[in-house]
Amino acid sequence: MTIEMTFRSLMEDEYRLVQPEISLIRAGGDGNLTYKIVSNDVPFIARIYGGKTLENPDWARYELELLIHLAKNGISVAAPIPSFRGRCLDFLLNLGGSPALAALFNFAEGSVE
Repeated sequence: MTIEMTFRSLMEDEYRLVQPEISLIRAGGDGNLTYKIVSNDVPFIARIYGGKTLENPDWARYELELLIHLAKNGISVAAPIPSFRGRCLDFLLNLGGSPALAALFNFAEGSVE
């Protein structure tokens, strides 16, 4: 099973997204993969974290906490969405058993730069 298949299962099982359409929009030099997801005509953004974040998951936790703080204070950001179990950050395993971290966010209009 590839990381993308595991990712799709996570979106369906933990976030209750129905038949999510998943398309890669950015593969960063930092090892992060950013996807646009559409489920029931509702767009989302998702990230699979790689690189330094796997060595230190606190990088991802800091980013998520910052986005939550900004959203709570009225700033328009792509805020993380908790999973069915209440987590904003989930671990995935790819076919080789290597870990990856994933998060789902509200979709915020803008451009990729």
